[in-house]
Amino acid sequence: MIVRGVVVAAAAMAVLPGCGGGSGKGGLGGQGGLGGGGTAGSAAGGRTGVDGSGGSAGGSGLGGRGGTTGNPDGGRSGGGGASAPGGAGGTAGSPGAAGAAGGAGVAGMSGTAGAAGGSAGTPGTGAAGAAGAAGRSGAAGASGMSGAAGAAGAAGGAGGAPVVIAPELTSLVPLQGVAGAAIDLSVHGKGIAAGWTIYFDGQPLTTTIGTGADGAIATSSFTIPPATATGQVQVWLASGAATSNILYFTVQPAAGAPKIIDYTPDNALPGATISIVGTDLASGTTITDPLGRTVAIVGTGTLTWVSDPVERVDVVIPADMPSGTFTATNNKGSFRGRVFNVGMNLARLPGATATSSTQFNTSNWSTVSGFDNDLQTSWFSAHGDCATATSCTHVPTYQVNFPSAQVVGRIAMRGNREYASGYDFLSGRFEVLGANNAVIWSATRQLPEPDRDLDIKITPALTGATAVRFVSTADESDEPGFAELEVFGP
Repeated sequence: MIVRGVVVAAAAMAVLPGCGGGSGKGGLGGQGGLGGGGTAGSAAGGRTGVDGSGGSAGGSGLGGRGGTTGNPDGGRSGGGGASAPGGAGGTAGSPGAAGAAGGAGVAGMSGTAGAAGGSAGTPGTGAAGAAGAAGRSGAAGASGMSGAAGAAGAAGGAGGAPVVIAPELTSLVPLQGVAGAAIDLSVHGKGIAAGWTIYFDGQPLTTTIGTGADGAIATSSFTIPPATATGQVQVWLASGAATSNILYFTVQPAAGAPKIIDYTPDNALPGATISIVGTDLASGTTITDPLGRTVAIVGTGTLTWVSDPVERVDVVIPADMPSGTFTATNNKGSFRGRVFNVGMNLARLPGATATSSTQFNTSNWSTVSGFDNDLQTSWFSAHGDCATATSCTHVPTYQVNFPSAQVVGRIAMRGNREYASGYDFLSGRFEVLGANNAVIWSATRQLPEPDRDLDIKITPALTGATAVRFVSTADESDEPGFAELEVFGP
């Protein structure tokens, strides 16, 4: 383990119910009426009406008076006889017929059961009376109302195109070449498959999909066009409108020509001063912006970049400059850099904060260094905080918290510029959090070689974002880190 600074070991109306049959009067035990079925829902969209329930059986007739024919409302005393049993209850109503199939409307509800017949007569005190007459039948249960017509369903739209998952590019072989030279370019990554085409400096190449030691690879044998501008060339894969992340291939400049290695910061608002980092920049160099306009150099100096001494020139971002590449030119040649992003890094909003699982120290490699918009500084986790080594007891996390809800359209990770290898994150899960820290979007991504820089576009942009979190899924050493976690709007 290298301890930085020292070396150590390391549809419808609802159908109303049908009315129940009325009670049979005392002494008359009637047959229960049929509960009518729910009538059919309209073919325009009601669902099938549910069967009406059968009417309930009529209850027993009331007992007769003693000695004479029983009065339905309850016998008086006769000569002491016991009351006759009430008339037999009416038979159960037949089930209502099923409603015919409708469309998508709500089902008609069944009619409710007919009410029971009269209750039994009170026993008389006289002689047994004659049996009471059969009770009248309960009134038929009213039929269930029909389900109202469901509205016609709208026509189904045309089937959408299948979702295309873009490859995650991790490396290029080789990383550089000379304009006019023939090369065999291999693009490595995750998810590479037939149908994807290599684009080099915006132009499609004849592409073959093969297999390498690390899985499927895309290859192309071609000659770098002699007119290609020297410097950083974007390489990506595309299939239709879907595109992968971008990697950079270097078209080598002539000896003595300037070379742009990086920017710090690599994003800013108009009016801000930034440093262009590289070699052969110190004297006789002109800097032009993405629109080809010369921008004044307001400062120069030297610094250490990934352990190497380099030069820097400072420029002010013009008020109307778009995102794009800066170009450095001297009498030996020119070199275009990577894309510089003009816009507000939401991590730098007043009141924004950051939290992390651990931090290596409280000074140069602390939590603050991971969102200070300075690629010269880095956040590293503390010893024992990693995802890969089995000896680790924590999984590294880093979170940028916004002072208020924001719209997020792009997340950028910038690998550390202090160590070429040995302390990198290799992959991780990026999460956008909303109210109450609920995850409203997440994606696991590979962090490509050589510098572990990655830009993730989120389409459509997410509203209501309160924070962005990174969780390591693979890393080097037991104290990995990065330079910056940057967040931008749409």
